[in-house]
Amino acid sequence: MRILERYLLGSYLKVFFILLAVITALIAIAEFLERYPDLSEYSPAFFQVALYILYRLPGFGGYILPMVTLLSIIFTLGQASRHREILIISASGGRLREVFRPFIVAGIVITLLSGLFTNLFMPLSKRFSRAILEDITKEPGLRGALASSEGIWFRSEQGIMRIGIYEPEGSLAKDIGVYEIE
Repeated sequence: MRILERYLLGSYLKVFFILLAVITALIAIAEFLERYPDLSEYSPAFFQVALYILYRLPGFGGYILPMVTLLSIIFTLGQASRHREILIISASGGRLREVFRPFIVAGIVITLLSGLFTNLFMPLSKRFSRAILEDITKEPGLRGALASSEGIWFRSEQGIMRIGIYEPEGSLAKDIGVYEIE
């Protein structure tokens, strides 16, 4: 790798990680300000709210990483253009393809890592954040629920329960069956 490519890639990665940290922090603050009024009714501990928001952040990774990649490339090339580095490279006989090669390689690597991140870590973080939210609100979600044409089935360690018809207007459940597991 030539000195010029190393220099451009180094400045790109520096801008990338700074923007990633700043935008992630801004999204964390916005998420905290959005969620805290709803969660404050249950008076949770600060570490629970912080952990919940920390687990919610990977869900935004699919939006943050491409945006930060694009902004970093634009900023780095803008700085190189402002300092006339690209003009100097062209005037000295260098090819612009060599200038853009580190950005293309970094973009491909970040895109692949973003895809892996989205498919591997986001489901885990959503599961953890949902568990923390249920712990804070003490309201179990529909974990273990299965909907079918006959109704909704719930399974616990003690047994299985089936609700055939549920009318939300009167909070009325009809056709209920409870089956114990021995």
